Amino acid sequence: MLEIRKPKSSILSIENRNLFFFEAKGFSMWPFLKGNERLIVKKTPLSYLTPGDLILYSAGPHSGAGKQLICHRLIRKPEGKSRCLFYTRADASLGAERVTEEMFLGKVIGIIDNNKLISYDTIKYKLINKAALAIAPLIALAIKIYLVLFKKGK
Repeated sequence: MLEIRKPKSSILSIENRNLFFFEAKGFSMWPFLKGNERLIVKKTPLSYLTPGDLILYSAGPHSGAGKQLICHRLIRKPEGKSRCLFYTRADASLGAERVTEEMFLGKVIGIIDNNKLISYDTIKYKLINKAALAIAPLIALAIKIYLVLFKKGK
């Protein structure tokens, strides 16, 4: 039997499955994610990840109230490392973060937005993810230029 429970955090987990939901907050993945979407996350073997995938990982303390969950795009996955180290980036940022294997929680396989289910496990969204990986630095740069120009006008 499928049991759904809601812990105190923003994760809604589905017991006895490798799936859970996470409510995205913020605008770091804009325009791909606009905030308040519910992400469907699957515990996935690391070998199945490819650049362009959206992944969920924990940052900060690994237990307690300071734990922060982050969804960013995988930009690089080194091969041949015994201790896997990923590089991720928010679509609206030029900087990259390092994510260790221990921090990795799962791969985003879909979203629920305005009560509509969108699967990222289709050819269409795999291509969109690859395109987003390529253009994300341009989006981040455009945002930074806009903010500089906007602040100068004040």
